[in-house]
Amino acid sequence: MGALSSWVLPLVTGLVVAVFTILLFLQWRARRKVHQLWWMAGFGMYSIAALFEAAMQLSHGWTASNFRLYALASASLVAVLAQGSLALVSRKPIWPRVYLAYNAACFTIFAFGVYTTPLVAAELAAPKLSSYAALGGTALTYPRVMSLLLTIPATFVLLGCAIVSILRFVRKKEFAYRMWANVLIAAATIVIASGGGMAKAGKTALFYLTELVAALLFFGGFLLAGTLKQGADKIRESRTPDSSGDSEGSA
Repeated sequence: MGALSSWVLPLVTGLVVAVFTILLFLQWRARRKVHQLWWMAGFGMYSIAALFEAAMQLSHGWTASNFRLYALASASLVAVLAQGSLALVSRKPIWPRVYLAYNAACFTIFAFGVYTTPLVAAELAAPKLSSYAALGGTALTYPRVMSLLLTIPATFVLLGCAIVSILRFVRKKEFAYRMWANVLIAAATIVIASGGGMAKAGKTALFYLTELVAALLFFGGFLLAGTLKQGADKIRESRTPDSSGDSEGSA
C-alpha cells in the first residue's frame, strides 16, 4: 500500500476527530441542544472507526473484536450525524422521530448479525478498507446489506438537510455563516460518500485522505451551523440605533 493508505492518515484523523468530539461536548454543555449530542456521538464513532483502521494497518489485519466494533461504528456514523442535522433543520418533531426509529431498527438488526455471524478468518487477515467482507456473502446479503440501509439513506438525509439550510439562509446576510456552514457539510458528505464508494469498488489509494478531508469539512460546518445566536445578535445590533448618532441626527 502507498503512503496515503498507511496507518498514519487514519491515526491523524482519529486523533483530530477525538478533539472535535470533545469540543462538541463543550458546545453541548454550554447550549444543551439535542442536535449537538447527536453530532458528538457521530464524531465519536468517526474517531473510533479511524483509530481501528490505523490499528488494522499497523497489525496487518483485523482482530475479531476490533472488526465488529469497527463495523458498527463505521456503518452508523453518517446516520448519527444525519440524525443531528435533521433534529436541527426539521420544523416538525415527527420527522426526526421517524428517522430515529428507522435507524434504531436497522442498527439493531445489523448489530445482531455482526455479533452472531461467524467471521471469515481469511478476510480478517487481509487488511481491507471500508469493507465488511469478513461477515461473508456479498454486499447485498445479511448482515452486510444492513450497513447499506444505514449509510445510503443517511447520505441523502445529511445532504438534503444541508441543501434545505442553504436555501433558507442564502438571502439572509445576517445568517450567511449558516449558509456557508451547510456548504461545508454538503461538500463533506459528497467527499466521504465518494471515498467510501471508491473503496468498496477496490480503489482505495485515496480513501484515508478523503476520510480526513471530510472530517475537517464536517467539523467546520457543524461548528458554524450549531447556533442561530450569531445571526440573531447581528439582527439585534442592526435594529439598535447608535446612541451618539441618534442624539446628533434627531433634529
